[in-house]
Amino acid sequence: MQGLQLVGYLCCVAAACALFVRLVPGAGWRAYAIVLGLTQAGLALLLLRDGPAATDAPIVQTGREQPAYATSSLCQSCHPGEYATWHRSFHRTMTSVASPENVRAPWDGVHLTWRGRSYELFRKGDEFWARLPDPDLTAQLLQGGRDWTNAPSVERRIEMTTGSHHYQAFWVLGQRGNELWQFPFVYHFESQRFIPRDDAFLQPPDAKPHRARWNSNCIQCHAVMGQPAHDEASDRFESSVVELGIACEACHGPGRQHAERHKNPVTRYRQRASEAADPTIVNPARLAPDRAAAVCGQCHSYFVPRDPKDWWQHGFAAAFRPGDSLEASRLILDYARDRERPEPVVSASIESIFFPDGTIRVGGREYNGLVLSPCYERGRGDKKLTCLSCHAMHGDEPIDQLKPEQESNGHCLACHTDFRSRSETHTHHAAGSPGSACYDCHMPYTSYALFKGIRSHRITSPNATTTTQGVPNACNLCHLDKSLGWTAEHLKAWYGQNAPPLSADEERLPHAVVALLQGDAATRVLHAYSMGSAEAQQASGKGWQAVPLSLLLDDPYSAVRFVAYRSLRSLPGFSEFSYDFLAPPAQRKALSEQAYRRASSLRSGLSYSRETLDRLIANRDTTPISISE
Repeated sequence: MQGLQLVGYLCCVAAACALFVRLVPGAGWRAYAIVLGLTQAGLALLLLRDGPAATDAPIVQTGREQPAYATSSLCQSCHPGEYATWHRSFHRTMTSVASPENVRAPWDGVHLTWRGRSYELFRKGDEFWARLPDPDLTAQLLQGGRDWTNAPSVERRIEMTTGSHHYQAFWVLGQRGNELWQFPFVYHFESQRFIPRDDAFLQPPDAKPHRARWNSNCIQCHAVMGQPAHDEASDRFESSVVELGIACEACHGPGRQHAERHKNPVTRYRQRASEAADPTIVNPARLAPDRAAAVCGQCHSYFVPRDPKDWWQHGFAAAFRPGDSLEASRLILDYARDRERPEPVVSASIESIFFPDGTIRVGGREYNGLVLSPCYERGRGDKKLTCLSCHAMHGDEPIDQLKPEQESNGHCLACHTDFRSRSETHTHHAAGSPGSACYDCHMPYTSYALFKGIRSHRITSPNATTTTQGVPNACNLCHLDKSLGWTAEHLKAWYGQNAPPLSADEERLPHAVVALLQGDAATRVLHAYSMGSAEAQQASGKGWQAVPLSLLLDDPYSAVRFVAYRSLRSLPGFSEFSYDFLAPPAQRKALSEQAYRRASSLRSGLSYSRETLDRLIANRDTTPISISE
């Protein structure tokens, strides 16, 4: 029987049984509960056939029992709709066993080179293998600051993959227990190519090669209840997880008791008919706003464990459950506090993580921005902004998981009612145009991850003063052709904002061009991304951006070059321009000059002397920036 036929059949059976129950004297809620249970069971059989549960991974499951947990397979039978939406989400496939169904990269017969070493990919039946420099020895040599390039090659099987939306990373088994090392390349879906891991992130060109270990990094967020289980004496890992990927119990807490209690359909019916919360499971939608946000913040924040020693053994298994406060388990990084510490909190510099006003730069760490927002800090009850105000974990759209109604101003105007009747006089933009949406001005693309700008989740207003300190503002990220002086003038006229003292360049040159060429690496990549934005091109014209973008094809940061080239290709005359952001320096330089000459010859709008552009580059902020999402 086909899937749709089976659904129709089950619906008819349920309707007939329900009618029978209504007509038979004495039939009451117990009969209804039986009908409900039979219908749920039928739908569960359908989903079990068409949508299997997440695959287990023996390599990180050591047999350690976790009796409180049920895994998503037991959730499916009673919650088929929620299971289906989760099953098609990127959360589910964030970590997977390396299998023909899960590996999205071309593999057999692929040859790669990086830093003078070769990497050969091949298959043995359904298994994925790589010939690569010994990952254990390489990590040991790098940790000691020694040359790794002569490490002997070995053959290792690919055990797992991480990533399902933009990149896919691959993990090979080490020799210390079930320690997993990252294969040095990721597969990038957009460009359909392997990219060295270090070039896929915003990293200084002189940064030493990075060797990521799944057991000490990814395990805490890319699986359910990951426990590193590192033995200090033997320096071995016996890591375990309840389930790979971000599954039901990552957000709802341990579900075994809940599943056992609700095996009886009568119990299920009673619970659904009741308005009381079920004490055996966590529903984030029923939590207090700060605790609901913490469910997402357990992963979508920049933090370090409160108790590192315990974490290396148990992860957050004992220190946090959904519904708890994050404070007991994690120290959420804070710019004002942590920049004063004599020792760094994490390996990245504080300047890489935060803008000078304390706004988080790193995409995927939205909780750090949310908790600094007035809508969160000063909101009360259902007026307090949380992740679930805008996002639906069980909605129809896996990308961004936004509620459909949040594509408009409706949610903001529910609290800010005074702007309903004067929207255009407040925004100074025509309704329906770029800039008329609340989030265009108050949540600009000032975080970076995955080769793109991401909306800031710190709700702020455009401010020319903070921009003089290095913080991008929404006005100049859209009006790319306008100076900071132009922005300061309008913010003063419209909102009474004091205009800061400005340099000659800030007064007369387009701020986007100044930031693109003179800013630090994170600032450059964000403005390169904005120059490819259709909305920004609509507001500021399309074509003139090619001249400054062409000079970024020779930027020292790989990620900046990639984003600049992608934006360049969106402009007239460059859709077929051929360029490889990983080409040797001399070739990149030559192509940058070729692109500059072509852009200059097109004469599309604004133009600047090469002397001015070179001067901006010469004054570039060279502060090392490292953003690993």
